[in-house]
Amino acid sequence: MASIKVYMNDWFMNMGIVGFLNILKHSDVEEQVEKKDNYIKFDSALLENFHEYYFSYFMNEYDMSKRMENSINYSIAYATKNNDKVKEAVKRIRDTIKYQADNKIKKFDLGSFEKLKDILNEIINIKTYDEIEKLKDLSQQCIDIFKIPHINERLTLNLYKYIIGDNYFGQVSYFNVLKSSLDANGLKKVMYNDYLLPLVYYYKLQDIIEDDDLQRLKNFMEDSLEHWNEEIKAKAISKGSIKNIEKFFKDINNKYIKKGKNIGDIKEYVDSLETCQMCGNIKGIMDIYTESNFAPLAVSSDNALNLYWNMNPDTNICPLCKLILFCTPAGTTPIRKKYISNGDNEFYGFVNMDTSIDELYSRNLNLKNKKENDNPFNQLIIDIVEENKERSKFQLQNIMFVEFKASIDAKKCVLNYFNMPVYLAEFFTKETSSLNRVKSEILKAQVIDYILKNKDLKHMIYRLLKEKINFQMDGDKKVTYGVNDIYNIINIRYILNEYKKGGKEEWMRKS
Repeated sequence: MASIKVYMNDWFMNMGIVGFLNILKHSDVEEQVEKKDNYIKFDSALLENFHEYYFSYFMNEYDMSKRMENSINYSIAYATKNNDKVKEAVKRIRDTIKYQADNKIKKFDLGSFEKLKDILNEIINIKTYDEIEKLKDLSQQCIDIFKIPHINERLTLNLYKYIIGDNYFGQVSYFNVLKSSLDANGLKKVMYNDYLLPLVYYYKLQDIIEDDDLQRLKNFMEDSLEHWNEEIKAKAISKGSIKNIEKFFKDINNKYIKKGKNIGDIKEYVDSLETCQMCGNIKGIMDIYTESNFAPLAVSSDNALNLYWNMNPDTNICPLCKLILFCTPAGTTPIRKKYISNGDNEFYGFVNMDTSIDELYSRNLNLKNKKENDNPFNQLIIDIVEENKERSKFQLQNIMFVEFKASIDAKKCVLNYFNMPVYLAEFFTKETSSLNRVKSEILKAQVIDYILKNKDLKHMIYRLLKEKINFQMDGDKKVTYGVNDIYNIINIRYILNEYKKGGKEEWMRKS
C-alpha cells in the first residue's frame, strides 16, 4: 500500500488535518495514522472506507433527535424551576416540534406527522404546573418519534447539509439541491466518487509503478477505464467525478502503454506534470481551486485579475488537498458569543500553531471541550499560561486565532484572525490575575475579545458606565455586573497600555 503524507501548511490546511484526525478518532481508527512532528502519515487503504467514517462523525455531531431532546428537556426544566412559566415553556416546546413536523416530517412521513400533530394538540392545552408530568409524558412521545431511525437520519442530514453547505462548500457534490432526495447511503456514494475514488486509484497506480510491473499496470489501466465506463452508463457515477483521473489514465495508456514504452518512461512523464500548488506533492490530476473547496477563502477573482500574475487567477489543487479541506468542518469549534446581542454572534473557531501535529491537535481538542464557555479562546489562553509561564510566552507568540462566519447564500464572510504580539503574550503570561478579577464571565470574555482584536477597551468601558448610570437613574435595563468589574476593566486597560510602551518592569520603574 502507498504511504501518504500530509504536511502542516497554512491555517486552513491545518484545520483540515485536525478535522481528518477528529473524524478518525470518532470511528476509533485513529491508530492507523502516525502523527509525526510536522505531518501525518497513513496507508492509502484508509481512504477506501473514509466516507463511512466521515458520515458517522457528522451524523453524530448534528444528531437531530439529540438536539430536539435537549431543547425540549431544557424547556421542561425551565418550567419545573419556574412554576409561573409553564405556558411559556409549553409554547417553546410546541413551536420547536411544530416547525420540524410542518416543514420537514410532513413531506416524507405523513403517519408520523399526524401523530405529532395529535400530541401537539394535547400539549398546547397544558396551562398549569399541576400538569407538568403530563407535559413530560407527551414530550417524551414526541422525542421517541424523532428518534425513529429514518426520521432522525433525514432531519440530521438536512441540518448538516444546510449548515456545512452554507458556511463551507456551497452547492458542491452532494450539497447540490439535485441530490436532496438521496439518503445517507446515497450521499456516501457521491462523496466516495467525488473525493476518494480519484485518490484510491491514483495511489494504486503509484504502487504498481513502484513495483515496476508493466503487465500488471496494463491490466489495471484497462480494467479501471472499462469499469468507469460501465459505471457512467449505469449512472452510478458522474463524468465530473472521474474527469481528471480518467484523463490521467487515458494519457498514460494511449501515449505509453499502447506504444510499448517502459515504466521508466511513465515515471518521467508523471514527474513532468504540473504539481499541486497547495501541497507540492501530487502531480497530474489537478482541479482549479474555487469557493466550493473552502468558501471562507473564496474571492471574486474574475473581478480582480490585476492582482494575479499574468492576469491568471487560477490556482490548482489536487484531490488529497480537496479531501483535507473537506474535513475542515470537523476541525473547527462552534463558538457563540453571548455578549453580542444581535444574530451575528455565532462563529467557527480554530487555533493555529507553529508547532507539532500533536500539540496542534491537542490545543484544538481543548478548545472544542470548552465550547460552552462565552469565549473558549479566553479559557485556552489561561490554560496555556497556567501550564508553564516561560513556555507559555513562547507558545502565545506563535498562536494564530481564527474565527469565521460565512454564508454563501448571503454572499458574505466574516473572517477574523489575530496573532499575539510580544507585549500581549507577556501581558497574558503575567497578568492573568488582573483578568480574573473581572467576576462576570460574559464581561471577561468580551475583554479578551477586545484585546485579541486590538480594540481599545475605552469603548467597552464607556458603554458599561452608560448602562450602569441609566440603570441607576431609571432601572429600565437589567444590569448584571457590578461597579468593581468596570473598575477592574479600567485597570486592565491601563496595565495593557503600559505593556505596549515597554512592559511591566518599565511601568513599575516609572511609578
